[in-house]
Amino acid sequence: MIRHLAVVLTIALLAGCASTGSKLEPGAARAEVEKTMGKVTESLTRANGDTLLFFSRQPDGRAIYKAAIGPDGKLRSEVEQTLTRRNIAGIKAGMQAKEIRELLGPPGKAGRQTVSIAFEPAERDVWEYLWTDVTEMRKLFLQFSTDGMLREKIDGLDYENDKSKSMP
Repeated sequence: MIRHLAVVLTIALLAGCASTGSKLEPGAARAEVEKTMGKVTESLTRANGDTLLFFSRQPDGRAIYKAAIGPDGKLRSEVEQTLTRRNIAGIKAGMQAKEIRELLGPPGKAGRQTVSIAFEPAERDVWEYLWTDVTEMRKLFLQFSTDGMLREKIDGLDYENDKSKSMP
Protein backbone atom coordinates (compact mmCIF):
# COMPACT_ATOMS: atom_id res chain seq x y z
CA MET A 1 0.00 0.00 0.00
CA ILE A 2 2.78 2.44 0.93
CA ARG A 3 4.67 1.55 -2.26
CA HIS A 4 1.54 2.16 -4.34
CA LEU A 5 1.02 5.55 -2.67
CA ALA A 6 4.67 6.47 -3.32
CA VAL A 7 4.29 5.62 -7.02
CA VAL A 8 1.10 7.71 -7.31
CA LEU A 9 2.75 10.69 -5.60
CA THR A 10 5.83 10.42 -7.82
CA ILE A 11 3.67 10.37 -10.96
CA ALA A 12 1.73 13.38 -9.72
CA LEU A 13 4.94 15.31 -9.06
CA LEU A 14 6.35 14.45 -12.46
CA ALA A 15 3.11 15.43 -14.16
CA GLY A 16 3.29 18.80 -12.44
CA CYS A 17 6.80 19.39 -13.80
CA ALA A 18 6.03 18.33 -17.36
CA SER A 19 3.85 20.83 -19.19
CA THR A 20 1.41 19.70 -21.84
CA GLY A 21 1.56 23.06 -23.60
CA SER A 22 -2.15 23.68 -23.06
CA LYS A 23 -1.49 27.30 -22.10
CA LEU A 24 0.39 28.03 -25.32
CA GLU A 25 -1.54 29.69 -28.13
CA PRO A 26 -0.70 29.78 -31.84
CA GLY A 27 1.56 32.74 -32.48
CA ALA A 28 3.62 32.22 -29.31
CA ALA A 29 7.35 32.77 -29.77
CA ARG A 30 9.63 29.75 -29.96
CA ALA A 31 11.44 30.88 -26.80
CA GLU A 32 8.12 30.89 -24.91
CA VAL A 33 7.32 27.39 -26.21
CA GLU A 34 10.68 26.06 -25.04
CA LYS A 35 10.39 27.81 -21.67
CA THR A 36 6.94 26.29 -21.11
CA MET A 37 7.62 22.81 -22.47
CA GLY A 38 11.18 22.28 -21.26
CA LYS A 39 14.17 20.87 -23.06
CA VAL A 40 13.72 20.04 -26.76
CA THR A 41 14.33 16.31 -27.24
CA GLU A 42 14.56 16.49 -31.02
CA SER A 43 14.17 19.08 -33.74
CA LEU A 44 13.28 18.33 -37.38
CA THR A 45 13.05 20.76 -40.29
CA ARG A 46 10.31 20.15 -42.85
CA ALA A 47 10.50 20.96 -46.57
CA ASN A 48 8.10 23.92 -46.07
CA GLY A 49 10.53 25.57 -43.63
CA ASP A 50 8.65 24.65 -40.46
CA THR A 51 10.62 23.25 -37.56
CA LEU A 52 9.07 20.46 -35.51
CA LEU A 53 10.11 20.55 -31.86
CA PHE A 54 9.57 17.38 -29.87
CA PHE A 55 9.36 17.32 -26.09
CA SER A 56 9.52 13.70 -24.99
CA ARG A 57 8.56 12.49 -21.54
CA GLN A 58 9.97 9.03 -22.34
CA PRO A 59 11.38 6.67 -21.16
CA ASP A 60 9.78 7.37 -17.76
CA GLY A 61 6.62 9.04 -19.07
CA ARG A 62 4.18 8.05 -21.79
CA ALA A 63 3.85 11.23 -23.84
CA ILE A 64 5.65 13.11 -26.59
CA TYR A 65 4.54 16.64 -27.42
CA LYS A 66 5.09 18.28 -30.80
CA ALA A 67 5.19 21.98 -31.60
CA ALA A 68 5.34 23.25 -35.19
CA ILE A 69 7.32 26.48 -35.41
CA GLY A 70 7.08 28.50 -38.62
CA PRO A 71 10.01 30.20 -40.37
CA ASP A 72 8.95 33.37 -38.52
CA GLY A 73 9.77 31.69 -35.18
CA LYS A 74 6.12 31.52 -34.09
CA LEU A 75 4.03 28.53 -32.98
CA ARG A 76 1.78 27.53 -35.90
CA SER A 77 -0.89 25.58 -34.00
CA GLU A 78 -1.55 24.11 -30.60
CA VAL A 79 1.06 21.84 -29.07
CA GLU A 80 -0.10 18.27 -29.64
CA GLN A 81 0.43 14.94 -27.93
CA THR A 82 1.72 12.59 -30.64
CA LEU A 83 1.19 9.21 -28.97
CA THR A 84 -2.52 8.88 -29.70
CA ARG A 85 -4.67 6.01 -30.90
CA ARG A 86 -5.32 7.91 -34.16
CA ASN A 87 -1.63 8.50 -34.95
CA ILE A 88 -0.63 4.94 -34.07
CA ALA A 89 -3.48 3.47 -36.13
CA GLY A 90 -2.24 5.48 -39.12
CA ILE A 91 1.18 3.82 -39.08
CA LYS A 92 1.35 1.15 -41.77
CA ALA A 93 4.01 -1.22 -43.08
CA GLY A 94 5.89 0.39 -45.97
CA MET A 95 6.07 3.85 -44.39
CA GLN A 96 9.50 5.44 -44.15
CA ALA A 97 11.17 6.02 -40.77
CA LYS A 98 11.32 9.76 -41.51
CA GLU A 99 7.51 9.93 -41.90
CA ILE A 100 6.97 8.15 -38.62
CA ARG A 101 9.56 10.30 -36.86
CA GLU A 102 7.68 13.44 -37.99
CA LEU A 103 4.40 11.93 -36.80
CA LEU A 104 5.40 10.49 -33.41
CA GLY A 105 8.77 12.01 -32.56
CA PRO A 106 11.83 10.24 -31.18
CA PRO A 107 11.34 6.76 -29.74
CA GLY A 108 11.82 6.10 -26.04
CA LYS A 109 14.26 3.33 -26.95
CA ALA A 110 15.94 2.42 -30.22
CA GLY A 111 18.46 -0.17 -31.31
CA ARG A 112 19.48 -2.65 -33.96
CA GLN A 113 18.56 -6.31 -33.59
CA THR A 114 19.02 -9.46 -35.60
CA VAL A 115 15.69 -11.14 -36.23
CA SER A 116 14.71 -14.31 -38.06
CA ILE A 117 12.72 -13.83 -41.25
CA ALA A 118 11.75 -17.02 -43.10
CA PHE A 119 14.41 -18.77 -41.00
CA GLU A 120 17.11 -16.36 -42.24
CA PRO A 121 18.75 -13.72 -40.02
CA ALA A 122 18.04 -10.10 -40.90
CA GLU A 123 19.12 -6.81 -39.33
CA ARG A 124 16.31 -4.56 -38.13
CA ASP A 125 16.19 -1.20 -36.41
CA VAL A 126 13.64 -1.37 -33.60
CA TRP A 127 11.94 1.63 -32.03
CA GLU A 128 9.91 1.41 -28.82
CA TYR A 129 7.30 3.86 -27.59
CA LEU A 130 5.43 3.66 -24.28
CA TRP A 131 1.99 5.22 -24.40
CA THR A 132 -1.40 5.23 -22.70
CA ASP A 133 -4.79 4.68 -24.31
CA VAL A 134 -7.44 5.85 -21.85
CA THR A 135 -6.57 3.57 -18.89
CA GLU A 136 -4.36 1.02 -20.66
CA MET A 137 -0.59 1.22 -20.50
CA ARG A 138 0.64 0.18 -23.95
CA LYS A 139 3.90 -0.51 -25.73
CA LEU A 140 4.49 0.07 -29.44
CA PHE A 141 7.33 -1.62 -31.33
CA LEU A 142 8.26 -0.53 -34.84
CA GLN A 143 10.68 -2.66 -36.84
CA PHE A 144 12.50 -1.11 -39.83
CA SER A 145 14.68 -2.73 -42.47
CA THR A 146 18.09 -1.11 -42.98
CA ASP A 147 16.67 0.98 -45.86
CA GLY A 148 14.43 2.80 -43.34
CA MET A 149 11.16 1.14 -44.37
CA LEU A 150 8.70 0.00 -41.71
CA ARG A 151 8.37 -3.77 -41.90
CA GLU A 152 6.41 -4.58 -38.76
CA LYS A 153 4.30 -2.78 -36.16
CA ILE A 154 3.40 -4.42 -32.86
CA ASP A 155 1.13 -2.56 -30.46
CA GLY A 156 0.01 -4.26 -27.27
CA LEU A 157 -0.59 -4.00 -23.58
CA ASP A 158 2.45 -3.17 -21.49
CA TYR A 159 2.19 -6.01 -18.96
CA GLU A 160 5.69 -5.27 -17.67
CA ASN A 161 4.70 -1.83 -16.35
CA ASP A 162 0.95 -2.15 -15.85
CA LYS A 163 0.58 -4.37 -12.81
CA SER A 164 -3.21 -3.94 -12.83
CA LYS A 165 -3.42 -6.10 -15.95
CA SER A 166 -2.69 -9.78 -15.66
CA MET A 167 -1.04 -11.86 -18.34
CA PRO A 168 -3.62 -13.80 -20.38
